[in-house]
Amino acid sequence: MLAQLRTGDYELFVRGINGASDSSGRWIGRGPWSRGLSFSFHQIEGSDAVPDNIRVTNEVRPTIEWDPVPYAESYLVSFWKGPDYSNHRPLSLRVHGTKYTTGSGAITTRNVTEFIRPGDEFFVRVRAIGSEGMLEGFRAGNYAFTTISVPDTLSAAQLGRPVIGGPARLSADAMPVLRWEHSRHAATYDIWFTSLQTRRRMLLVTGITDNVLHLNDSVFFRNADAPANGQNEFLANTGLRDGEYRFWVRAQNPAASAGGKWSRSYDFTVDSSRVSTLELSDSSVPETTPLVSPNLIEQYQAGDKKYLLITNGLGESFSASVLARYALDENGLPVRPVVTDPATGTPPVSVSGFVRRKKCRGHVVPGRQPPGRTQPKFERPEDHRPGIVGSDF
Repeated sequence: MLAQLRTGDYELFVRGINGASDSSGRWIGRGPWSRGLSFSFHQIEGSDAVPDNIRVTNEVRPTIEWDPVPYAESYLVSFWKGPDYSNHRPLSLRVHGTKYTTGSGAITTRNVTEFIRPGDEFFVRVRAIGSEGMLEGFRAGNYAFTTISVPDTLSAAQLGRPVIGGPARLSADAMPVLRWEHSRHAATYDIWFTSLQTRRRMLLVTGITDNVLHLNDSVFFRNADAPANGQNEFLANTGLRDGEYRFWVRAQNPAASAGGKWSRSYDFTVDSSRVSTLELSDSSVPETTPLVSPNLIEQYQAGDKKYLLITNGLGESFSASVLARYALDENGLPVRPVVTDPATGTPPVSVSGFVRRKKCRGHVVPGRQPPGRTQPKFERPEDHRPGIVGSDF
């Protein structure tokens, strides 16, 4: 119904009806009309649907932007791959907002995907959609258009230098999410990840198509270097040991003869005791949970005890990063953080294989140490001020 209205001001009335009739069989089932509801309606068709100032970036991960159209609710964006357009069909998608960036070097709509490669060309059309939808799709005179031309040759200097944005400099998350801003002409990214304890590379990951990397078991299983001195600093189902780490990111593109310039280094610290200083309602320190997706907070029960779990992303059962696990008292309130197996209540194991003493909210959780052994001294980077050493760091 709304799609048939013209632009203008309207007033709507409603009344109820039923099948009632009088003794003579005349229909009388009509109630009184409601008060009127006034509203304005804007049909966006023809030249009214054309956005101004459409602009694109010519790269394998192009961005399309345009100026807003008055009263538009969304926009229809179409990509038609060339230069031989007869061998492809346009892919169209609905976009809310006035900017769209293709993800991971491909355009996907429904079950169809068009990959974007060096030398490709795309004809792009954009039209506005009002709250009433569209009377017609793309027709002459109702859309703006431009062409994306992806370079088939690039120099390494043309690849943008990524800017790293996370994780937090200090966090209890042992499986953090590394993230950075997309850089110009980047098709994929490489990550060089090191330990400031051993001053050697732990991980080299190539071919990353997004601007985030979750350091989980599968990433380390596929890409980890042999541990320095036989000491694993990433443990399966646990993550990074407490300590300090550094990483770099660079852009890659198959059209370039070499990778781009490495980003500036980014240092962060994993400290499992850090979780004890955070409150669930602490929104004044947003950088303590700088995650790519919203945290998941869920309650579960193990035996006769209840717990509150705070994770990154889909939850612990989906290999997400566990930020904190709180035991709940009989009133359902969190009493202290537990970063361990909820069934046993034991603290986590330290680098030497025995339990570390840890402070939690002002009191000490006792640890167990084998007789005759003392906790090893934690070697911090500032003790030896590490720098770039050969090809290892």
